[in-house]
Amino acid sequence: MRTWRTIARNVVVRLMLAALALSAVVASAAGPAAAADAGPQPEASSAVSSSSLRTGGPGGTTFRPTYRDQLGGQASAETLSNGANDLNSGSSTSVMPYQPYTDWSWADQGYTSTTETLTVDDADLDSHYFWAYDFAVGGTGVGYTGLQTGSYPTNGKIALFAIWGADAAQGTECEAFDGEGVGWTCRIDPFEWTEGRPYVLRIAVDGSNSDGTWYKATIRDVARGTLHTIGRIHHPVAGGRVTGRGSWTEWFGGPSATCEALKRSHVRWGLPTSDDGRVKTTGHTNHTESKDGSNSCSGSTSVADEKDSVSQKVGPK
Repeated sequence: MRTWRTIARNVVVRLMLAALALSAVVASAAGPAAAADAGPQPEASSAVSSSSLRTGGPGGTTFRPTYRDQLGGQASAETLSNGANDLNSGSSTSVMPYQPYTDWSWADQGYTSTTETLTVDDADLDSHYFWAYDFAVGGTGVGYTGLQTGSYPTNGKIALFAIWGADAAQGTECEAFDGEGVGWTCRIDPFEWTEGRPYVLRIAVDGSNSDGTWYKATIRDVARGTLHTIGRIHHPVAGGRVTGRGSWTEWFGGPSATCEALKRSHVRWGLPTSDDGRVKTTGHTNHTESKDGSNSCSGSTSVADEKDSVSQKVGPK
């Protein structure tokens, strides 16, 4: 049986692979410091402001398609607008990168907030990477928040937030999904993050009643001192808490002809904290996994501890 993390990754992969083949249907300083959960701060003027609660269908509003709509038919990787560029003309073989993962440990299983710092040091401009901090909420829900490049539908940079098992969301760019599992997702699109600049990702409990618990995702640009809300998502478990699970790098583009042709990604993850910095992670494990089940590019990926951070690299050395 597939784990929730595998399901989450597969949803993202299938979404991005198919979306890249579709026409658009709607229209980052500091070093790798450990994540400091600084708590609520004034938000930048460009943050998500006026919210709309969407708990049903389009209902006359402009609505980006659901994940299932975006997936549509299964697209051939060779026909993807960007993935096709990774293949040599006439090549009969293709490869996918290994992917790096860091799993975090905690003394307890539930906090009022969790925070992680992400710095993208290097990423090819024409790549399709998702750098995600995943978490558990309310005992039964799981989700992620992070940054992407080459995202659907603008093929640009975004900030993302999603929870499986959620039943509502608030934000200017939020929608339901029903691919492998159901839930709600919110984003800032575009979010023009800058290489070499640390961004603080934070998920916090933001209200709870008998109907469940609201979780708010923010992203802080450390260099600029700006704070942005990605969105609020509601999970139907009252008195819920949040626990950071892992930090990982996902490739969601098409295959390459050779391992040497893989797109580059180099990021650093700070050591996460919880409860506004009062709780630190008790440890972590690093590992890599094959993207497609093969061992053809096992040397394409590395994950290693650095001072107060973990480095994850994908692509040719």
